[in-house]
This record gives sequence, structure tokens and C-alpha cells, in this order.
Amino acid sequence: MPLRVNPKIILAIPKIMMVKEKTRIARSLLPKRVPLEKVVYNLGKLGALIPGFLEGDIDLAGSGMYDKIVEPARAPLVPVYFQLKKRLLNLGVSGVCVCGAEPSIMVMLKLSYEKVDDVKKTIHWEYRRHGVNVEIVEANIAPGAQVLQP
Repeated sequence: MPLRVNPKIILAIPKIMMVKEKTRIARSLLPKRVPLEKVVYNLGKLGALIPGFLEGDIDLAGSGMYDKIVEPARAPLVPVYFQLKKRLLNLGVSGVCVCGAEPSIMVMLKLSYEKVDDVKKTIHWEYRRHGVNVEIVEANIAPGAQVLQP
């Protein structure tokens, strides 16, 4: 089933010295055991994320971008994350999440969202406040795979 959304994506990529085996380090922070309440919460959010993408509702998909397992565990890698997420959501973005082992932050916006410059300024300000330079990249979701007939 193809995705029916085409959100604008903003990636905030911190300019920090890359550590060897960063993925292993990021994974090592994840808990080995997770309370059932947190699993249920995350699964409930997944129940918004997937239908949001499939039905073309970016705000619904964004409401599924909350996590009680990975985000808190990886917080030491992204000291700006929770404050920045709160500020960006207050600007009306559709969703914010930690992305990859960099760790980068992904912000999802409707194509009609008009405060993109405010989002970028907020990201720069929050990282600068913590003494970190950040690269901001605008992106889109790649089109799905296609079967080509000869």
C-alpha cells in the first residue's frame, strides 16, 4: 500500500566528532527489559503513526512520534532533544523524533507549513545554547519501489 503523505522533513544533524561504533554505543543505551506500560504506550503510538502515513494524515502520523523507551534511553546522546522537541511542537510542527545513531533529530511538517524559518532558527538556537554546531537539511520521503515492465 503506497504512502499517501508527502511531508516536508527537516533533519538537524549535530556537528560533533563521530565516534567509532556509534551504532553499538547507541544500542547499548537501550534497556534490556522494558515495563509493559511503556511497551503498550509505544504500540499505541504506532497505531497512529502507520495509519497516519497510509491515510495521508500528517498530524495523525506526527502524533505517533512519541516514545517512552528509546528517546529517554538515548537522551544522554542528545542533550538538546526534549527541550527542542517541546519548542518545535509549540511552533506547530507535526512531529519530532530522534533519528539514527548520530543522533540526529527529525522534524516532520505539512508541505503547507509556513514557519519553516522559525523551525530552523529554533533548532540553531537550541544547539548553539549547548555549544554544538548543527547542520539543517530539508528532505522528503523517497518514493516507494516500483516494478518496471520491459
